[in-house]
Amino acid sequence: MACKVEKLSVLEVFPKFTNWDKLLQISIQNIDDHRRIDRGFKKLNILKDCLYHKTAHNSNHIQGRKSNEFKRINLQFQKSLAEYAQVNCVQLRNYIMYEKNGYMGWHTNRDCTGIRYYLTWAEEEGKSFFKYLDGDKIVSVPDVKGWQVNKFLVTGKHGPNDYNYFLHSVESNTNRLSIGYKVK
Repeated sequence: MACKVEKLSVLEVFPKFTNWDKLLQISIQNIDDHRRIDRGFKKLNILKDCLYHKTAHNSNHIQGRKSNEFKRINLQFQKSLAEYAQVNCVQLRNYIMYEKNGYMGWHTNRDCTGIRYYLTWAEEEGKSFFKYLDGDKIVSVPDVKGWQVNKFLVTGKHGPNDYNYFLHSVESNTNRLSIGYKVK
């Protein structure tokens, strides 16, 4: 890759998949189900974090629950992505909905390095961003309205003095769905 993030067409990566509206509908329903279940645990988790002196979560997003319908679609995606990337192993890494003012703070994923493909959907163009640090410069990659794929390489620490991490984050000022895969 010439740059750190390569934008790809969903039709290029997932050419046989046609039911994009159904995927979005399933995902929103899964997120709504998760939100109802999670609401009761949120106060308890914050209290436990304070009692055990854990740091606050550096994010504001909702992790999706994987329904049977999503699992069927996910298998199609994994097969298609394996063919596209010419790999044998495709792992689902994230299934996240960001609402307005949602974000995932700066992180490296240094313990799980490799190539990532993130299938994202944004409700509005230019209001959500994948950001990464390139030297001393922050690069913002805006999302288009609708579906897209971002490809990038997560690098990690190779030795005691090697800090070649891929520091990245997500910011969203619109509704944004993100489904992430690691390939190897």
